[in-house]
Amino acid sequence: MRTAMGQGRRDRGLTQTELAARVRCTQSRLSVYEGGRRYLLPSSRVATELARELLMPARALQDPVPEQGSPTPEEMRRALGADVAERLMELYGGRRLPVAEMEQQR
Repeated sequence: MRTAMGQGRRDRGLTQTELAARVRCTQSRLSVYEGGRRYLLPSSRVATELARELLMPARALQDPVPEQGSPTPEEMRRALGADVAERLMELYGGRRLPVAEMEQQR
């Protein structure tokens, strides 16, 4: 799964090691967060520093990068409300349903 955190890091031309040093955590810990294998609490020190370095909201760091044609996490939160969107994202393992597939389920 590709996360917004990983995409933001790559967009800035940083390696995991470089970003980890900037936010004062280990590369292995950053890898776990970036891969979505461990939840990063948005209010934590590491999330706050990552958000500052990557210029994105802390709550969006672990959002999956949407597949082509899928709504973004922010679009889902606006359209469905934060609670429903978060539950849907959890149900589908962070993957976004393609828009056509979502329309078929209505």
